Amino acid sequence: MTAFDHFDPFERRITEAIDEIAEARRPEYLDAVLQRTARTAQRPRWLFPERWMHVNRKLLTTATATLVVVLAAGVYIGLRQPSGSGGPASTPSPSGSPGATPLAAGLPTGMGLPTNAPDTLRAATWIANAEPIPGLANDARIRIETNPGGNELWLESGSTGTPTITSDVVSAGPGEIGLLSMVAGGGCQIGDFGRYQLTNLVPDGSVVNVSATADTCSTRMAALARQWARAIDRQSQGGRGVVDAFGPDSVFLITLPTGSYSTETTPDSASIHDSVKDRTLIIVKDPVGFTMPCSSDGGARLPLVANAKAFVAYLGTLPGFTVQTTDLTIDSRPAVLATVPSVKTADCPSGRVNEWAPSKQVTSGSWLLNQGETDVLYLVEVGSDLYLLQWLGGDVSLVETQALLATANWSTSLPSLNP
Repeated sequence: MTAFDHFDPFERRITEAIDEIAEARRPEYLDAVLQRTARTAQRPRWLFPERWMHVNRKLLTTATATLVVVLAAGVYIGLRQPSGSGGPASTPSPSGSPGATPLAAGLPTGMGLPTNAPDTLRAATWIANAEPIPGLANDARIRIETNPGGNELWLESGSTGTPTITSDVVSAGPGEIGLLSMVAGGGCQIGDFGRYQLTNLVPDGSVVNVSATADTCSTRMAALARQWARAIDRQSQGGRGVVDAFGPDSVFLITLPTGSYSTETTPDSASIHDSVKDRTLIIVKDPVGFTMPCSSDGGARLPLVANAKAFVAYLGTLPGFTVQTTDLTIDSRPAVLATVPSVKTADCPSGRVNEWAPSKQVTSGSWLLNQGETDVLYLVEVGSDLYLLQWLGGDVSLVETQALLATANWSTSLPSLNP
């Protein structure tokens, strides 16, 4: 196995992945694919100038028996979400540390003591649609984030990731979270104090309602008092949430296993990685090909029609590649599982083939496969767009992959629920 010293654009190591999923009948080529991939190291990698990612992806032989059972049962991938809201459940308010000194004078007894944000806010970031807010130069979508310790909370109102309103988390009334301005910004002055209540609106925790009891900073109150959707495209602990990388009218929603995730996004692509459990979800909207796949940078980008048939046909033109497909249904949408074994060819001396890249990627990177290895990916047609999905990691089982993709959902708007 060849090792490379450079890493992908997301700068993190990904190892072995399971890449099979079920259809209503057993494909004729399945046994051969399983035999081949069981003994073939699979190392697709993002290729950037001076940056390589070393990736081993191997289809587990232990998945074979499970796959036979799944195929015999005619299992397909589809949307699975909790039904009904289950009624709102209030999020408990944190309490100040015993013996702590209030961070501001003049507040009622027991309020203003330093504390941490509730787990609801700390486990992920939160995103919401927003109208123009007086005193705040905000984009159409705004975010809530907390620092790792949970003692600071800030609002991002623009696309630069720069906090516009930063607040210390302090104690407030029963069932409330307190926010205290220790620095001026975003229309808030030092000493402004706000009291808020959080209510989960759906059982999976993907929508929360923030209501204001009172706040001396009117800008913060106007921004925070609304429904928020859980986002897993930054730091998160997994769970159900949205990935906001595909434009204002294309929201991707999925449920990740519990973990410690970080994410790299570019326009129309995201890589969500759990370094502890060695899992990575790759999502790309409308991938494009390359005109010179065996060159160091792939040559000029090759635009492709945004459907699975066109993308599979393109993969079949790459040096040494063959493509085997299985029709699927993901989120009640037409999808294809593409298994792509490859062999070494004389017309590709480096043995490395540039496969595809996000269409809006501004750098010269690509997804790279070493000839002789096998790539496996999922193609989902969503309206006039094509999404490419991969779930990578060591010892990934068929059942795990199937369960993850079964939670995938595309929407034109953020999840919400009227209180």
